[in-house]
Amino acid sequence: MLGRTHMAIGAVASVAVAPFIVHAPWDALRNFAQGREWQAASGALVVQALLVVTAVVGSLLPDLDQRNSLAARKVERVGQVVAFVLMAALLFLMHWQTHWALWALAIVVSFALGANSNIARRIGLGITGAGLLFLAVHGAILLTVWILDAMFTEHRTFTHSLLGTALLVAGAFTVLDTLGQVHGCYSQRIMAIS
Repeated sequence: MLGRTHMAIGAVASVAVAPFIVHAPWDALRNFAQGREWQAASGALVVQALLVVTAVVGSLLPDLDQRNSLAARKVERVGQVVAFVLMAALLFLMHWQTHWALWALAIVVSFALGANSNIARRIGLGITGAGLLFLAVHGAILLTVWILDAMFTEHRTFTHSLLGTALLVAGAFTVLDTLGQVHGCYSQRIMAIS
């Protein structure tokens, strides 16, 4: 399946389930388009639009285990950039920042990681998983386990399974719930101050 097919399925599925998740019917979009109730409709419309956009982006995640997928190529770039930054930091720490040949070597190694995309993809996924754990958000452990499984499994195995889907969805909803609680706490503090 191509990336655009994944995105189309994610968009259609999110539009179908949006009224149940957001607890607001698509009437908000109809009212907004007809110019009625702009203020009331805009809040629900923004939430529904964010749901669709995140579903489209999230629909590319199951192909992180495929070397040539759109999402994997983006993650590879993260791996290449991080590898280059680490090599540059090493050059500065060893006081070799003036040696142009070593900078050329760092650039060549970064591009070589792109040639063997599987290594760069694994580096990028590992950094993403470590970043999630560093955030220490509840549910990040579930998402990190999912990412680690995507690093080492073949295409259309774990990430395309019901277990992988359930783990990703449970982790995402747990993180969203935690972020919602944090946002609610900050909103209450701001309201109390003002």
